[in-house]
Amino acid sequence: MDQKSPIGLRPVDGYMITRAFGVGDIKHYKGGFHKGTDWGCPKGTPVKAYNAGKVTTIGGGPDGWGTYLVLAHDGYFTIYAHLLETFCNPKDLIKQGQVIALSGNSGNVFSSHGGDGAHLHHEGRWPDKWGTHGSGQPFELTYYDETAPIKV
Repeated sequence: MDQKSPIGLRPVDGYMITRAFGVGDIKHYKGGFHKGTDWGCPKGTPVKAYNAGKVTTIGGGPDGWGTYLVLAHDGYFTIYAHLLETFCNPKDLIKQGQVIALSGNSGNVFSSHGGDGAHLHHEGRWPDKWGTHGSGQPFELTYYDETAPIKV
């Protein structure tokens, strides 16, 4: 889909990008494509909402995203993955910048993010044909204050 990325807040304060959107390798990412932005941060770092939205999904498991949360915004979704803990419930209305979770190392993480693999995976998706995030096209999120140092 050829849409313009929305602009929102960085999901964690004081930490850098450790793996950018699209940058990946075949060993860790299906097809070698990374669908989100990874923020290197220790387990327990507060995670903030990119923009105002509504919680659609909170899920978890030992594989993939581990514990994750999905917010629906006006025409797109944001996904927050590898969480330690969430502070909201499905259908909750969330304000931009509200702390919604703590970062963690749940799911499929690897040590290039630090000794225990802790980081936040932050992903944007356009809605799929059913209006959900499930198979929606990923897109690169744009953050306010793009002048801060970025490590890729």
